[in-house]
This record gives sequence, C-alpha cells and structure tokens, in this order.
Amino acid sequence: MLFLLLLINVLFAVDPSKVYEKTPKDYGLKYQEITIKSDENIKLNTWIISESEKYNDILIMLNSDTGNMSNFLPYAKYVSSTLKKTVVLFDYRGYGKSSNFTISKYALSMIEFVSDTRAVIKYLNEKHPKAKISLYGFSMGASIALLTSKNENIEGLFLDSPMLDPVDVKARISNKNVFLDNEKQFNLVDKADQIRANEVFIIQGKNDNVVDVNITTKFYSQIKARKNILIMENNRHGDLTSLYPDLYLNFLKTFLIN
Repeated sequence: MLFLLLLINVLFAVDPSKVYEKTPKDYGLKYQEITIKSDENIKLNTWIISESEKYNDILIMLNSDTGNMSNFLPYAKYVSSTLKKTVVLFDYRGYGKSSNFTISKYALSMIEFVSDTRAVIKYLNEKHPKAKISLYGFSMGASIALLTSKNENIEGLFLDSPMLDPVDVKARISNKNVFLDNEKQFNLVDKADQIRANEVFIIQGKNDNVVDVNITTKFYSQIKARKNILIMENNRHGDLTSLYPDLYLNFLKTFLIN
C-alpha cells in the first residue's frame, strides 16, 4: 500500500501555493492538463488523470486549505493505477496556475471555491454526460464537497474529517485570528438532508483536535443516502493517512468499488 501524508497547515487557514512540487508525470501517470473556465471567467488549472479514454467513473479530489492540487497526487496514483478510475485534480482560484485571487491568510475557507468546483463538474458533465461523478474532500475540502452536493447530482461523497461547524472549529484551533466569511453557509451541522448524493462515506479520528467527532457522528446519523462511517482511534487532525494507511486506502477502495 502507498504511504500517504496530507500536508496540514499549522495555522489552519487558507495558505495556497503557486508552485507544484510534483506533477502527474513524476508519478508515471497518464494525464491531460487543461484550463476550465467558469461562468465568472475564472481559469481553473486542471489535471485529468486516466489510464483509459472511457471516463465512466470520475473522482474529483478537492484540496484542503494549504498547498495546491499536487498534494493529492499519491491518492490519484492509487485511484488511477490500482482502482482504474479517472481522477480529476484542479486548483481553486488563487492556487497553483489558476486565476489569481486575493485571499487573506487568516481565512478559514472561501465560498468561491464552491463555484470553482461546480464549474469543473459542469465541464465534465458536458464532455462526459454518462460518467458518474464523485467528490473526495479532506477538512475544508470536505465542506466544499458538501456545499457543492446541494446543487449537483453527485454519485458519492468521501469526506475525511469534514468541517461542519465553523464556530466550533475556530474555538478549537490555536490561531485566534482566523475568520470565515459566509459563516452561515458553511454551518452544515443540520444540513444532512440537503445532500444530493447516492452514497456518503465519512472517515475521522475519535481524538481529532480540530473537528469534533460528536458533531460528525450526529451529522452522519441524519444522512438519508447510503452511508458508511469509520472512526479511528488516537489521532489528530490530518493524521489518518500516516497512522492507518492500509485501513484508509481500503475504505477508499470500498467507496469506489461497490
């Protein structure tokens, strides 16, 4: 199994990088690099990674708050090479080679990232109308996935340590300068009934120091779609992939191969 390690921002705030430390080519992956334009004329740099020209099942992997889409290349390699699924990675505005966008270093997230995700889904639906699209997100990326699913027909959601209650998250992190515009929209605690996905998988640590596991399990209990949850022991926020790499990837495999 691959050893995976998420890059976690110690400030727990948006911290984009314009530099790609690796590209799919460095992992031996077959891919296309394209630019997707949103309705707002935002340019989104995108990698479509696939070993086949038939895009039946597509997994869009949403970045968390730090770095850029290259963070998730180890996952993309596993999903594409081992599970034979198409993976789409893209950078939100302000990240990587996507359009410039002013972001405060103390912002916890940005509602504009939902618009960016919807633009990518729109492009994929137009190019591959028969494909089933699922979303993967960690932390902030998980909240973006949930917000996106309220307005899109999504096959599945894989949510790693989802940020559901921004007020609770801000109270738990050490950086007291963080803020969140559109905080009401990001409060997803009682919004499980608004999910438009056929299946929802959630994975989280019992001792997560940023996201309260009790909030997550309550949210999970309200989901009406097919669902599965895995709560792990003895970890902090972002530690799951390094502490339990085999269990993590097996859970992801179960989500994608069913």
